[in-house]
Amino acid sequence: MSFTLTPYQLDASTSCVAELRDAQRVFTERSKQTAIGLSAPTGAGKTVIATSTLERLFLGDENVEGNPGLSVLWVTDDPSLNRQTLDKMLLASSRFTNGDFVEIDASFDQRRLDRGRIHFAHIHLFGKNTTSMQPSNSRQYGLWEIVANTVGALGADFLLVIDEAHRGVETKKDAATIIERISHGGTADHFTGRSHPAAPVIFGITATPIRFKRAMDRAGRSLEMVEVPVAEVRESGLLKDRIVVRHPGENQPAESTLLTQAVVTLKEFDEKWRAHTEATGAPVVEPLLVLQVRPATSNAEIGSYLSSLESEWQVLKGDAIAHAFESHASLKLPGDREIRYVAPDRIAANKQVRVVLFKSALTTGWDCPRAEVMLSFRVAKDYTNIAQLIGRMVRTPLAERIETDESLNSVTLYLPHYSKAEVAKVVQALGEDTAGDVDIAVEPVDCVKNPAVPASCFQLLAALPSATRVKKPWRSETDRLLGLARLLRGHGLVTDASAQAQKRLIGALKTEAGVRAAEIQPLVENVMTLDISQTVWDNRIGQFVEGEDSQPTTISTSSRDIDKQFDSAVRALPDATAKWYWNDLCDQMDDPYEAKAHVAALVKNTQMATAFKKVVESAAAAQIEAWRSQYVNRVSMLGKQARLDFEGAWNPKSGTLTVDIEIPASVSAPSETITGIGEHAAASSLPVYDNHLYAAISDHRVVTAGKYPFKAGSTWEVDVLQKELGFETLVGWYRNPARSKHGLGVAYADGNGWALMYPDFLFFHEVDGSVVVDVVDPHGHQASDTGPKWAALSRWAEANRDKVRRVVAVIKVAEELKALDLTADGIAARLGGCTTKADIEAVFAAVGGDY
Repeated sequence: MSFTLTPYQLDASTSCVAELRDAQRVFTERSKQTAIGLSAPTGAGKTVIATSTLERLFLGDENVEGNPGLSVLWVTDDPSLNRQTLDKMLLASSRFTNGDFVEIDASFDQRRLDRGRIHFAHIHLFGKNTTSMQPSNSRQYGLWEIVANTVGALGADFLLVIDEAHRGVETKKDAATIIERISHGGTADHFTGRSHPAAPVIFGITATPIRFKRAMDRAGRSLEMVEVPVAEVRESGLLKDRIVVRHPGENQPAESTLLTQAVVTLKEFDEKWRAHTEATGAPVVEPLLVLQVRPATSNAEIGSYLSSLESEWQVLKGDAIAHAFESHASLKLPGDREIRYVAPDRIAANKQVRVVLFKSALTTGWDCPRAEVMLSFRVAKDYTNIAQLIGRMVRTPLAERIETDESLNSVTLYLPHYSKAEVAKVVQALGEDTAGDVDIAVEPVDCVKNPAVPASCFQLLAALPSATRVKKPWRSETDRLLGLARLLRGHGLVTDASAQAQKRLIGALKTEAGVRAAEIQPLVENVMTLDISQTVWDNRIGQFVEGEDSQPTTISTSSRDIDKQFDSAVRALPDATAKWYWNDLCDQMDDPYEAKAHVAALVKNTQMATAFKKVVESAAAAQIEAWRSQYVNRVSMLGKQARLDFEGAWNPKSGTLTVDIEIPASVSAPSETITGIGEHAAASSLPVYDNHLYAAISDHRVVTAGKYPFKAGSTWEVDVLQKELGFETLVGWYRNPARSKHGLGVAYADGNGWALMYPDFLFFHEVDGSVVVDVVDPHGHQASDTGPKWAALSRWAEANRDKVRRVVAVIKVAEELKALDLTADGIAARLGGCTTKADIEAVFAAVGGDY
């Protein structure tokens, strides 16, 4: 792969490959039709996972040889989505080329699909009215017939991939859909009436698997699902943390005002991204404004929008403006103005485009992570489409969470024609479309450091040790070494780090090969040559006879067969070490195929392959440790993100790193909340409080200056807050933000490694002239990880007795609030063994009390 897969992507790909290979074997042995599903939330990188899966199925991996005889039919309900997927696959894959992909269109006419290729088709090509795809004087084979012939000839070597597998898989009006007929067979060929065979193996890809599961169950297919955990996607940084929804008060005409404000927000994003690039060296992100206009908008109105855009920011003119209207043609405007058309699937890559206008939702073929701002002039009834579109904008532009400026982890939506009730429907639809993975902030208020709170509160907050997770996407010690080399080079510590790493690994292979030279040489000859024996039967005497013709003949192995054995070595040895070793041998040998034979000999038998793999991995680990010892002090002087990256390379199993809490100059807090469901959804103002560490700088329409709006997770969380605020010694409080460098994170073991918990509240009290802090965490206790979380918080409290006074866990039992002092002796041990709600309640009953 050209991309480094995240751990969850690599795990999902590995599981998909294993399940698909099993499914193919089951069909071959028992003719049983099965299905494999890949379910992953929005932004998880489903196409990247699928690309890795198909790469390994076709071309093999370090464990299993590939299957070049496989033929794939990739089906969606939209041709532009296929082109977008194909482009993504080419970008993501280091092994596929254009020649491995076929876009089926009206010119495609052959008996069956090709082995070794991925064929893209959309369902409209299979429709009754698609006469161009039926047998005729101009074509020999219809598309239904081509697929049927492929299934008949290839069997388990034919794989049907259904992208967006929640669409088109359920019967409508008592008639099977096209997807169903391709999948499960039946009388499907509209043109000949021929019965269509079912696909032996189906691979369904979707963010919402319920319909796909139902469809496979109705068809009687056994289904194995590979499901990507939402928490891991969120933790990876591939999803933006927040959707900011802004709207005016009731019945206010605000199109022009909010158009101007949307451009202001776009400019702010632009400035912040450029600052991020300057600070980190990351690629430049060119943020985009998505402007949704009404269906009947006149050209004169569009011209006025363009004037407003340009007057607010001179950059927004000419090629910086594009449209994606259904006309697909340049738009002529009064005053000799013109707006060019750009297809939805081409917008992301066209960096000149900074504003795109459209009318209907760009939900198909649309994937533009650099779209940071959206302004909709549509009416409220379109809220579902708006939600679907915003759901396509929550991917992070650089495929990682931005640590330098947390506002870059958000997307902003302006809704000038929406009342509070209508905004509530949009927010609910957004929650459904993003599966609750992204925080939605309605009418956020900027809050600055509260001057009424003592500065010592901020100082104490900054002094609390926090934890953050270390990324560890390493497949092997060699992969880890190469990642460390990139970091050392990128930060100017070792300019030729990659060359040094390669030299170290090649040297290790050469040394071991020298030691094993006597074993290796016969294996090299075995790769280079082939002995052919001949036995002669003399029919006259009725027995085998010996003669010159019966002696073995030695012939040279073909270059193609040597390539295959070399490819096995490439898969067996970590990362690119086999190719590096071959390049080194080519400098010493005249024949590159002799050099390939030497590399192939290293893995000719299992014992040899294991030994050389161990040699490479040991050399990589040794070089990592050498660099760590040499540069650890210089790395400690770098910025936080750089230190995190190095820690992830030096100590990949540590899971977490202790860091300081960064005190922000300001925070953004939502001022409205959504209550009710569906048609009863409504937006209402949040309650506001005094003495929060951050407060509104000026009056907002629902928030008074000096106050902080607070969105509680439950009514009893409000009860806890009210009680804590009632203490006379209280001088400030802080709603601890989750997944943030501005929040207190505590590491705990979750069974799959390390995770972080964020206690809800920090309360600052002035006692005997000094400020102390209380940590209070009201939390539902039904989850299996509640015990380990609070056990970790207890250990954190023990380690920081000089900084904290109280650390309290709060639960609700039979409508009564119960508290547990986490600083008490032995509490961590008792909580660490709790895995059920009853376990937690038993500890509270034994050593806790009323809150």
